Amino acid sequence: MGSPGPYGTALRAQSQGMSRFLHTGHHEALLPAQVADQPFSLRVWIEMSDLVPLLKRLDERFGESGQPYCTKLERVPEAQGVLLEMIAELLRAQPQKVRRACVPVSVADRLLADFGIGRIDAYPAYPPPIDQVDLDPADLAVHLRTLLLGRPILL
Repeated sequence: MGSPGPYGTALRAQSQGMSRFLHTGHHEALLPAQVADQPFSLRVWIEMSDLVPLLKRLDERFGESGQPYCTKLERVPEAQGVLLEMIAELLRAQPQKVRRACVPVSVADRLLADFGIGRIDAYPAYPPPIDQVDLDPADLAVHLRTLLLGRPILL
């Protein structure tokens, strides 16, 4: 086989860069949770390296012939829901995977009173119109199994 030429070399470099991008940084998700029978959205960040295996599982379930990923628009909402369930399942099994977590102020107050989950000031404060505070991930990790809603998924 001959040399890939400048175009092939550029494509290979670009795809390797994208792969590196996909495996670094954080992924943010809003997960359904509940405290004292009150539902709320738990905003969490996990490492992309923890997300990639979930995406591969998602591709196995929703991929189509000749395509490793979902191309039928009517199935996208279902795939997105399954991905959120996978993230919740990962965090129930390995709660230390949470890198950052945020909730509304009233929920943070309730979590502190009921579970001792404190706030942290590691990030700049949100402006008042954004009703949100950061939680201590170590405090939260102890209680994630109790707080996260959902059902286990089997693939």
